[in-house]
Amino acid sequence: MKNLICRFIAVVAILLLAAGFAEAVWIDITDSGMEVTGPDTMVLHNVSAVTGYYSVDFLWNAKKNAWVATGAKLEDFSSRDYFPLTDGSTWTYASSIGMPLTLTVSGIDYVCGEPCVRLLDSSGGETYWISDDTGISMTKYVFPDGIFNAWCPPMKISPAHLYIGSQSLNPFYDAVIGTWWGVFGTIDGWSEFSVKGLEDVTVPAGTFTDCFRATFNMSYTGSDGAQGIRTEDAWYAKGVGIVKRMTTDISAYGLSVYKASAGVYELQSYWIAE
Repeated sequence: MKNLICRFIAVVAILLLAAGFAEAVWIDITDSGMEVTGPDTMVLHNVSAVTGYYSVDFLWNAKKNAWVATGAKLEDFSSRDYFPLTDGSTWTYASSIGMPLTLTVSGIDYVCGEPCVRLLDSSGGETYWISDDTGISMTKYVFPDGIFNAWCPPMKISPAHLYIGSQSLNPFYDAVIGTWWGVFGTIDGWSEFSVKGLEDVTVPAGTFTDCFRATFNMSYTGSDGAQGIRTEDAWYAKGVGIVKRMTTDISAYGLSVYKASAGVYELQSYWIAE
């Protein structure tokens, strides 16, 4: 069995040749992930260096009994490019469970002291987002009936840089449940975001090539004992956002399910503001 002894000190030096740096540089592999591409090859993604995030190619060297870096390039999949949130942008989706759903970016509001992008939906709900150098995060979800969940600190949805096989697991604690008259509970749980691959997707708005297919899962337990699970498969097109998503929501007390729903949403039309 090959030992994953990449000897990252050697990687620091090899980047001099592999990535074209003028001299050896320090790297940070805290958020890195490994993609096995063959019996003797792999790629280490999200390697942070001086000028950005890189993917580094490795080849197994049997004589040295170690992985050897053979090349590197800048990662070019930014989550911001696949989830645009410019003010005034709008998306309309055909829904399998009712009327079409329209989402519209509507200005900035503050949640837990953070400036957040407000996304309104035509059913009466609202979500609040942060999109920055750390990735995509949600701070608040307002249901059509006015009940809301608020995450302080924000709940991470996606890391800043994506690659096939990337996965992030993010716990959260004491997220607030409330309404206009006050707070009446909290939830603890976790969210998971993973990229499954690149796929072409055809929806009413057209055919979109090389979409990231990603899975988002969230599980929570409320202070009142309620439990919930949300799963979502979504396809993200560069410069457009979500072109298709399939969702499942289950809410329960113990073994008794009191609410369950599933839906498919396909993009009908969109406009991305500059």
